Amino acid sequence: MPVTAREYFIPYRREILKVSVVAVIAAWLEAAALVVVVPLAKAVAEGKQQAGGDLGPVSAQLSVDQLLLVAVGCIVLAALSNVVLAVVRSGIVAAFEERERNEIIDLYMRASWPTQQAVRGGRLLQLSGFTNKASTILTALVTSIRSLLSVITFVAISMVIDWRAALAIVVTGTVLSLALRPLAHRVRDLSAELSGENIEYAQEMNDAATNARDLRVFGAAEIALARMQARSSSMTELKRRATVMSGIMAPAYQYAGLLLILVAILVASRARTIDIAALGAIALLLLRSLSYAQQLQTAYRTVLENLPFLDRLEEARATYRAGALPVGGSPLEAVHSLRLDGVTFSYDGAEDALHELDLTLRSGEVIGVVGPSGSGKSTLLQILLRLREPTAGRLLVNDTPASDYSLTSWYEQVAMVPQETHLFHATVRDNIAMFRPEVSDDEVIDAATKAGIHDVISSLPLGYATEVGPAFRDLSGGQVQRVGIARALCRGATVLVLDEPTSSLDVHSEGQIQETLTQLQGEMTLVIIAHRLSTLSICDRLVVLHDGRLEIAGPLAEVFEHNEFFRSALDAGALDLQAPGRPTSA
Repeated sequence: MPVTAREYFIPYRREILKVSVVAVIAAWLEAAALVVVVPLAKAVAEGKQQAGGDLGPVSAQLSVDQLLLVAVGCIVLAALSNVVLAVVRSGIVAAFEERERNEIIDLYMRASWPTQQAVRGGRLLQLSGFTNKASTILTALVTSIRSLLSVITFVAISMVIDWRAALAIVVTGTVLSLALRPLAHRVRDLSAELSGENIEYAQEMNDAATNARDLRVFGAAEIALARMQARSSSMTELKRRATVMSGIMAPAYQYAGLLLILVAILVASRARTIDIAALGAIALLLLRSLSYAQQLQTAYRTVLENLPFLDRLEEARATYRAGALPVGGSPLEAVHSLRLDGVTFSYDGAEDALHELDLTLRSGEVIGVVGPSGSGKSTLLQILLRLREPTAGRLLVNDTPASDYSLTSWYEQVAMVPQETHLFHATVRDNIAMFRPEVSDDEVIDAATKAGIHDVISSLPLGYATEVGPAFRDLSGGQVQRVGIARALCRGATVLVLDEPTSSLDVHSEGQIQETLTQLQGEMTLVIIAHRLSTLSICDRLVVLHDGRLEIAGPLAEVFEHNEFFRSALDAGALDLQAPGRPTSA
């Protein structure tokens, strides 16, 4: 259900109340200045030293100098009130925008992995842009409150001065506003349609940037370009029509104001009891009211124009809240054993990616996981990392359900090296420590040394202070992967899961990673998931998966003897193990 602006900004009602109070004060001061200006101008025009008279229930006689001082004072105080109003309004909007940005990223970061994985590339950046649109709505709402209160104040004062003239002018103004209403509705509809097109265009732009390689390789770049250009043309036409309508509305209100003045003159000519000063004051007040009414209309259009962005923000919030990670749990001090007890997992509820998997991983053991594509290797990795929870069965750590332990302490004991390590635009040290201030330099160096990358880092221009990232080429692919291993080791984990760590590397780089893993053998539990079977030469046991089921688990020779898939892989030359006493490819 679409969210309304009023519901969305309820948490800011106190701040908005402050704006309302200041707006009323500013409106009264401005009205007082306008009311004083007319008798002052009349006195000056007639060459009198005294000015004043009756303005409704108020009767006063002041010198021109005194009246001038009152007018100046009201104008100065009104200006100061508007300064206060601007400061309060900007503070509210700035605080709101910061809260919105922080909340959306907080909800995303605390959401589960399946929820995060479902978010399209660039979506967070797009949502950050939507928070700007939300703050635009808040600004428009504050402006509309100020404008509405000013209109009410000016009309009320006009009624007090002379209710007959004020009523006639108000009725005329209402009729004129109703006459302009279809035009206002058309501007609103065009603005809403334009905002929807803007959202779709931003998504298409993001998709094109994310999939630029695939669009080019599959010969679809021109098609994508044509789609975006068609959307752009549609936006241009909507913008043109909305601008034309808005351009018509602005002078329409001005001409309506001139008509109001004519009405005022007409009323004065029919009712000779109305004082010219009172009539002038009413005309000025209601003419100024018309200006605020125009601001009110503009603010209303701005709110409608940006409401679709608010709906998208609320949809994202609801999604992230629904997928929030569980909090709490006992601390996990160490991992002595991991056991999958009848673990089943399904992505869609219809087909199992893993089916009744029973497997025990012992401390210090090196386990290799192999199988054809779609066999469930990546799903097994996500279960071990607690990125996903089993649909059925249990993941046990030290014979206790893993869900009993907090995720924070889990990731202190279980770490991962992905298929391709991504570096942040930061120093090598920050990339290894993952920006954690409590990690000491000695711990970073120790992790890098164990990962076999310390000497390479030391040779960089600034050593561990060298800036790296996607735009830098100081490190090769294999070196980046070893930085990823150092990152995992820096947490002091006792279980390391490696997801095809050498699949994108050349033979030389693969050999370096193999050497690093060999040095870690026996120090921690290693789970190596791979397509390239040569990566598994250091494994104590191999686990073969097929269609989500465990076909066999055992030493290499046993797997070779009893598993057809593994023998087929060897016969195809996909495995090259040179360790003594182990079979090698033909």
